[in-house]
Amino acid sequence: MLKRLKVWGVVATALILILATGCGAAQKKAEQKISDKIAGQAIGGKVESSNNGVKIEANGTTIETGQDLKWPQQAMGDLPQPNGKITAVMNSNSSEGCTVNVSEMSLDDAKAYVAKLKALGYKDGLEINGADGRLYTVSGENSSGASAGFTYDADPKEGTIYYKTAKK
Repeated sequence: MLKRLKVWGVVATALILILATGCGAAQKKAEQKISDKIAGQAIGGKVESSNNGVKIEANGTTIETGQDLKWPQQAMGDLPQPNGKITAVMNSNSSEGCTVNVSEMSLDDAKAYVAKLKALGYKDGLEINGADGRLYTVSGENSSGASAGFTYDADPKEGTIYYKTAKK
């Protein structure tokens, strides 16, 4: 009899722990949804957050953050996808432009990206190379009038790429 009570006690304790953990996760998810709704109302848009990042849609712009997002090829015109992890995308839903943040990008990959922009014809803009060769800023316009730019800092291994469609 005592042995059976101990077994049931262990089973009951396990069930309580499972239910408490499950309820905690459900409560956290509910709190997150409420938080997203309040934030969305505050900015006049929509907010969706998860363990992977946040997506905000407001005023014709979508901003998404995360650890390894997809390259927004359609919004980035003819620009190639860089080597590195895409951690943020800010996209004008009117197809006017897009900005992408990249992390874990090596200095060699950054130099290769600068060369690709130049090969695509983006020129006659700003070009700055840091004195130590670890900071780059390049921008320009191509023959169709689209503009692009790339800024890179080797210390955090991060870059920002922007693209803007040609003026109509």
